[in-house]
Amino acid sequence: MIEGYGAVEPIPNATFHLDRGIDYRVVFDCRTAATADDGVNPGLDRIARFLNLLEQDGIPPGRAKLAAVFHSEPTKATLSDAAYRRRLGASNPNSELIGLLKEQGVELLVCGQSVVSRGFGLDEVDSRFVMAVSSMSALAVYQLRGFALLLE
Repeated sequence: MIEGYGAVEPIPNATFHLDRGIDYRVVFDCRTAATADDGVNPGLDRIARFLNLLEQDGIPPGRAKLAAVFHSEPTKATLSDAAYRRRLGASNPNSELIGLLKEQGVELLVCGQSVVSRGFGLDEVDSRFVMAVSSMSALAVYQLRGFALLLE
């Protein structure tokens, strides 16, 4: 489903699989940064992996509603290409994957508190992200709406 990201391996002898009768509502708590400024954020890659696992187990795309909340160190992954280039000297290495995830309907949020505390301008965030007042409030709302929480 997300080619080039979120690698999965077939496990032919697995007896536990995703349940095809469930609608998957999952929110990812993305709080780990890439190890280098030119690396893909591990949270974004993990979301791609989950989508690929859903596909591998035959879950139709319409049966999954995924969201991700970025905060703390990985906030820089949410910067627009222009802001990333201005601050780090290169285009945002996450931009392609962000686009692929958005095409699959993944809701991407960033913690406004983290944006400000990391010294970024609110206007520097990629327009494909929704600005949340805080990651705590966003994660609480998603969980209260029935989303399962996956931590990094």
